Amino acid sequence: MAEAPGERLSAIRGFPSKTSHTLSALSGGAAVILIVVATLLDLTPPTYDDGPAKFLAYYTNNRSQLQIDLLLSAFGTFWLAWYLGFLRWLYEGAERGTRGFVRAAPIAFGGGIAGVAVAAMSGVVQLTAVELTGSIPASDIRMLHLMHIYGLTWATVLLSVFMLSSFFIVRVTQILPEWLGVLAGIGAVLGFFQAVLFLSPGGDDSIFGFAGLAWFVIFLVYILASSINLARRVETSLLGG
Repeated sequence: MAEAPGERLSAIRGFPSKTSHTLSALSGGAAVILIVVATLLDLTPPTYDDGPAKFLAYYTNNRSQLQIDLLLSAFGTFWLAWYLGFLRWLYEGAERGTRGFVRAAPIAFGGGIAGVAVAAMSGVVQLTAVELTGSIPASDIRMLHLMHIYGLTWATVLLSVFMLSSFFIVRVTQILPEWLGVLAGIGAVLGFFQAVLFLSPGGDDSIFGFAGLAWFVIFLVYILASSINLARRVETSLLGG
């Protein structure tokens, strides 16, 4: 049976490849929605300069809310990992078609997956703090929370590798709108800048903290906008070559 133009069949008989690619593209949007909702459930966490008692009170008073937050975050990382794998396929096809070789795409994927893995471990640390609240000293709750925050900062640096590589790929291949490439470049700079928190942890509520918030917004906008762009394009199933 001849296939319809531009529509190859996937390994599952009768399931259009174009449809599967569109759904994979939408996984980025699903990740963003889940991560945003999870973030809204944890808007006022303690900061570095707060005492152990405040950390204990926060985890005691918001236990159920934090559990839901972590559950949504786990689902969000699932779809983000899926989307990064989808982007790697597209990036490689675009690089090979434009440059004749592939280099930046594996770097982007490696940085992205490493960042997701570190962020996931940070979530595990916070989940530990949630579940042990009331059975360990308040100072230990503070320690676990700070490990969670520093883990997310480290994940930001790794995800900035993804952002920087995406900047180069978009600029060279034009696989996505140029403004998204510029946005990715700005995000990479902010991600590296925020890492100064490792030298000044008390600056989590200063300019470094704001840089981290700006990076977070830029990262989510890049994922969401690229997801929508790719899902709406009829040639998405052929972009990867």
